Amino acid sequence: MRKISFWIWTILAIVSAYLLNNQQGNIPALGYLLSPTHGFWQQMEPAKPEFPAAVSAQLSAPVEVIWDSTMVPHVFAENDADLYFVQGYITASMRLWQMDFQTRAASGRISEVIGAAAIDFDKAMRRKGMLIGAQRSLEASMRDSLTAVAFTRYADGVNAYMATLNARTLPLEYKLLDMQLEPWSPLKSALLLEYMANQLNTVSDDIANTNFLEAFGFEAWELLFGGPDDQTEPIVNAPGLWQFPPLKNKTAATDAITAPAGLREEAQPNPDNGSNNWAVSPQKSASGYAMLANDPHLGLNLPSLWFLVHLNSSDQNVMGASLPGTPGIVIGFNERIAWGFTNAQRDLVDWYEVTYADDRHTAILVDGKPEQLEINIEEIKVKGENSIFDTLRLSPFGIIANHSELKSKGATGWAYRWIGQEPSEVAIALIGLNHGSDLEDYMNATNHFHSPAQNIIYADVEGTIGIRVQGKYLARNTNEGVFLRDGSKRQNAWNTYIPAWQNVNQFNPERGFISSANQYPVDSTYPYFIAASQWESYRNRRINQVLAADSAVTVNDMMALQGDNYNLEAAENLMAWLAELKFSSLSPDEKSAFEALINWNYMADAERAAPAYYDAWRDAVLELAWDELRGTEKVMTPPSTYRTFMLLKTQPDLQWWDIDSTEITENATMLLQAAYKKAIAEINTWKNNHASSTFNWAAYKATRVTHLTRQEALSVKNVDIGGNHGIVNATSQTHGPSWRQIVELKPGAVKAWGIYPGGQSGNPGSAYYVNWIAPWAAGNYIELDLYASPSTLNYANPIATTQFNPAP
Repeated sequence: MRKISFWIWTILAIVSAYLLNNQQGNIPALGYLLSPTHGFWQQMEPAKPEFPAAVSAQLSAPVEVIWDSTMVPHVFAENDADLYFVQGYITASMRLWQMDFQTRAASGRISEVIGAAAIDFDKAMRRKGMLIGAQRSLEASMRDSLTAVAFTRYADGVNAYMATLNARTLPLEYKLLDMQLEPWSPLKSALLLEYMANQLNTVSDDIANTNFLEAFGFEAWELLFGGPDDQTEPIVNAPGLWQFPPLKNKTAATDAITAPAGLREEAQPNPDNGSNNWAVSPQKSASGYAMLANDPHLGLNLPSLWFLVHLNSSDQNVMGASLPGTPGIVIGFNERIAWGFTNAQRDLVDWYEVTYADDRHTAILVDGKPEQLEINIEEIKVKGENSIFDTLRLSPFGIIANHSELKSKGATGWAYRWIGQEPSEVAIALIGLNHGSDLEDYMNATNHFHSPAQNIIYADVEGTIGIRVQGKYLARNTNEGVFLRDGSKRQNAWNTYIPAWQNVNQFNPERGFISSANQYPVDSTYPYFIAASQWESYRNRRINQVLAADSAVTVNDMMALQGDNYNLEAAENLMAWLAELKFSSLSPDEKSAFEALINWNYMADAERAAPAYYDAWRDAVLELAWDELRGTEKVMTPPSTYRTFMLLKTQPDLQWWDIDSTEITENATMLLQAAYKKAIAEINTWKNNHASSTFNWAAYKATRVTHLTRQEALSVKNVDIGGNHGIVNATSQTHGPSWRQIVELKPGAVKAWGIYPGGQSGNPGSAYYVNWIAPWAAGNYIELDLYASPSTLNYANPIATTQFNPAP
């Protein structure tokens, strides 16, 4: 299966259809789209949005929604059932198409929207087990009464809003893609949570590791990939804290498995996905109160990933970033606690080789005996064409996702085992956090946080701070799951999990703060094996440096740290690299870049040129260093950036520094010199292609916030912002802080600030579609207020009020 991003298919499908203006394409003819009575112009909003003055709905008591001056809805209800109904209604009024499109993507149904170009994507989603995992998770979560009310009533609210729509008032994207409405359900909300788990927790290097092992041997693999990077600062560094004997699983000895050339990982999460969070104790804060910060780094998309909302009932008063399509708040705070997440980066995927026991592929051999598979026939509807059918084979080792089509006994298949195929009670966890009031509530709620695996940070009004590296983790033997696995032995199936209480955690450390930024989770005394992964090695150390040096942290300090542009990677490497260049032999352009770099203060600010020169150089170093891995028939991935640069320093004659395209044997010095020339040549090409643009880091990086359909007219390009991957302000071209939140937990008067790159409205014709992008880029925030009642909101200059009343 081709490893091509779904969004590339979207570009091909939509743009080609748009250019051809052909009804046979995947969008309607432009005559309909531009219709003054039904088309795009109907999406334009007045400067002051209009909302219905009153709505009669399925409620037990009146609910009031006050839209403040920033378009944030403050929902006041007497009970949770009515609260979640109205949350579903108003979220749909702002983001219906986004919710619909993303759930179809999660369940492998995009072909029915854009046509045959998405068939491979739909197959991949189904063979991962997205729908299966969502169904299992929903069944488990709906056993909890609070969660059942939240999911059911939220769906009722979404459907109530859809009932008000007609051809004229449909969101623009429905017209653009000629999509039809379909009812909302709790399963769709569960699919959105599964979609997030897929974005965060499907990193797998099993195939690449096996290919590398076969080609170069274990010693080379261990040098490049084994263990954490040597300068990492784990999330919890507490030798001696782990006073428990680890559970042992029953995995059989790993056999040597060889991957065929065609076997590839299905669309991996973007490596720029990541996050920062930290909490500061009262003794380290200037105010004397605990403080918490979080900024999840995800794709920068429109409509925005998050929707900011305040929910107030007799049982809760909570505010923060909600995920459109799911009830409650995902990252937020209430009157007593605050919480946030970073991705835990754990190995939650295994690939198994299985052997079919019959010609029809209805069974596999397990311990030498046939074992029947659960077989599901999947219909994939394709817009403008006949449906196609795909066969899902479920085994004890996962879904046989990449299987042979040979109708013969003894043929092999590859089973994909992912934690997302199991039931997760993350919905219970989130609803529990929303209602939580203390550390005990936090612990009880996060015990249900099975998938996606997250570093869940916590702070409360009592001054407690803490973090749990929470998820459902396999108790692995050393190097188990690092390479392809043998699916002929039942012992190799997943069988033993780490108890939640034995997961990595820490509360109120002596240093006065805790933090995580996707780095290795724990010190070497932790008794469970944790596989090498895409651990982060720079942001976490910079955060710790700044917090450790500040004895009286303020809210402004927290904001400055979230926007910090210091490039620690460059600070640790650049001067040594420059020393390897022969200045006298450089061209004028190369000398100019050299001068900019040698005088750089390592701040990746938007207006500077040096960050662009450094970024081009380091990318060229990485490309030339690992050309041996990219030039093979079998897929391989390079080691971490930190590991690469460390080896360049410590082992300058390593075989990997030889550049395949030359006839000489390069060492580290020669590789750095060649990469420098390559980088400056690429910069010059960029300058020639952008002659009218000022050359600086923001222009070169070209951060953009892109509409989900990839239509440029609906997107924002060239955002003026610094930062980059590996920097605390981790804003690259397409990824960055998707939500910034800071909370100060003063008893009785919790204060918070937040912002995200987009706007509350999903309507491109709204003044609230992209209005937060510029302040977000500038490092500004809006104040988040937990109003106790509608009357206390009067001074905030609300722009509208919507009254929901029980239907007569």
